[in-house]
Amino acid sequence: MLLEAVITAGLGAAAPPALIRGRSGASGALKAALDALAEGATPDFASRQQAIRKALLAAAATVSSNPFIQQLLVDQLLAGYETAAEQASALTDYYNQMEEKGLEQHGGNIARADINGLFKEILANPQAFGLTNTVGMACPPGVSASACSSAMPGFNASQDYLFADHLHPGPQVHTIIAQ
Repeated sequence: MLLEAVITAGLGAAAPPALIRGRSGASGALKAALDALAEGATPDFASRQQAIRKALLAAAATVSSNPFIQQLLVDQLLAGYETAAEQASALTDYYNQMEEKGLEQHGGNIARADINGLFKEILANPQAFGLTNTVGMACPPGVSASACSSAMPGFNASQDYLFADHLHPGPQVHTIIAQ
């Protein structure tokens, strides 16, 4: 998860690993961020950005109780997140272009689904696809979609999520992809 990497790297100098990842009896910055991401609806791109900022603030609040320091941390983490998100998007676009080029060079006659383009459409207008949250996940943190079920303790059925876990689309999105 991109946000997890940004929080771990960004708060690494400001907090010991146990405070970032959490330990038995402590909430940890990552848990605070993931809990915040799961809370609110993200019906549009602006609310998505607001939810990400709120999650980063929740993470920063586990490191410092000083609002000024929290805001400095949020600004730093948000800048890191935006840079990492742009880089990930550019790498995805590059990979897809190289994949297309490779198929063309070998005479491939394969119709590829533009999943990256679909995700961009979903992020721009999640409600059109029946989704209410594009930043959180339905499965409990640390549980892979392959091991997750709606009967599992910690499963969040309160919204229709883009992601089942930190990496995999949810069942509703798989249905959209299959169409």
